[in-house]
Amino acid sequence: MKIICISENIENIEHFSKLFKAHFPKVQLISVTNQKAAFDLLTIDGPFGVIMIDTTMRHLDPSSVAEKLIDFTGSRPIVFFGPRTFVESRVRDIVFQGHEANQLLFFPFDGMDFKQKLENAIRWIEKEDFEQSILEVNVADYLPIKIKNFYMYDSIPYDAFLDIGNEKFVKVIAKNKKYTYTLLRQYIQKDVKNLFLYRDETIRFLESAIQMINEKIEKILSVSPLTDYNEKNFNYKALIELQIGGVTILHQVIRTIGVLDSVKRLTDNIIATSIHLFDRSENVEKVIRVFPYKEKGLAENAVLTNYICLAIIANYGWDSKTTRNKLGLASLIHDAFLTNDKIIKVYSPDDPALNEFTVEEHEEYRTHTERGANLVNYFSGYSDVDFIISQHHERPNGKGFPNHISALKITSFSAIFILANKFACNFLELWKGNSVHKVIKHIMKEMVVDFNVGNYKDPLKALEKSMIGYKH
Repeated sequence: MKIICISENIENIEHFSKLFKAHFPKVQLISVTNQKAAFDLLTIDGPFGVIMIDTTMRHLDPSSVAEKLIDFTGSRPIVFFGPRTFVESRVRDIVFQGHEANQLLFFPFDGMDFKQKLENAIRWIEKEDFEQSILEVNVADYLPIKIKNFYMYDSIPYDAFLDIGNEKFVKVIAKNKKYTYTLLRQYIQKDVKNLFLYRDETIRFLESAIQMINEKIEKILSVSPLTDYNEKNFNYKALIELQIGGVTILHQVIRTIGVLDSVKRLTDNIIATSIHLFDRSENVEKVIRVFPYKEKGLAENAVLTNYICLAIIANYGWDSKTTRNKLGLASLIHDAFLTNDKIIKVYSPDDPALNEFTVEEHEEYRTHTERGANLVNYFSGYSDVDFIISQHHERPNGKGFPNHISALKITSFSAIFILANKFACNFLELWKGNSVHKVIKHIMKEMVVDFNVGNYKDPLKALEKSMIGYKH
């Protein structure tokens, strides 16, 4: 175990070194004279189980130093030392009480007092298992994750490790424990590109599943042109099922690991095959007819929303490759941070239907528009998609969320996506093997009542036009 001591007093350091050798011979004491040196050391030579801070340093406020270090390293004990007058006047109560194992060591002290205070701090560290954080590893057993991915969360279900060279890793983030963005920024400033996750069975499964789906989709894309559309042609239904499976895996990886290169590749492949299939269909209604309605959950909603978006913009005059790709990405990832498939029937945080779900699912729903919008930053070439996702629960009457944008203020781009998503959600809820045309007619009648206003009017006409045989 390592302990870092911040002090300008060489005599104090020498005295502590002797005491550690006498009472804690397995503990390595490393000293620095200032805050910057402490941060540098914590970054490249950690982990440090305990932090010791000299309260007599003239140019440093010990309480502020402690707060910054804890913000950087995460929770761990701090031993404040110095004459009683310095300790009591310069260590704020709120800082000292911030950790159950924090200690005050007053000068002068005897060896037993030192031993007792340090034992209390070290005991907490041993309980937290910090001493096992440095590992000698086979690098191939670990998955590199770009460090910016960790900004998506405040905790992760895995331990995260820093590569310190010579096949040695240091655990810098503990699984299921909150970490700070300050910690990430410090590593970025040190030009650290990746942290590493151990490839356990779950991660290996997700990696394998993404690889398999990517290979299958790319094989389909390599065969061109595809045969003419036929709703009885199993290949088309199988392709949509493959897309749905891909979105299911996509969401799981995003929620637990981040946006890997394989995730970007899978997203591009699903968007490309959706365009491929749509362009070879006479109309979107035929896609709806062959669509595999099994779970009727978040993944099905994402894929169906994408096809409805393609139909609307085809009849709206906006069907450029860029627009198709942007709406495709929005379709696939807008609900990535939701975990319960049944929650797609909820339209706002005030919807009584939300009471059926857990507190955690309620919070997921409340934040998923913002988190989904931020997710766009991890994909390149998709400008404007963030605001489409952030607005996908807005409604014409201004009673949507999160910003209560009315029909006159919503952008046409967002209106197209909202209509497509609303249609897809309603169809998944209402279709039970009965007449597709009757369900479409029922949905469109309701949507005309709610959406035939403001900036929704023209996209709604394009949606109507895409549904063969329907006129309101």
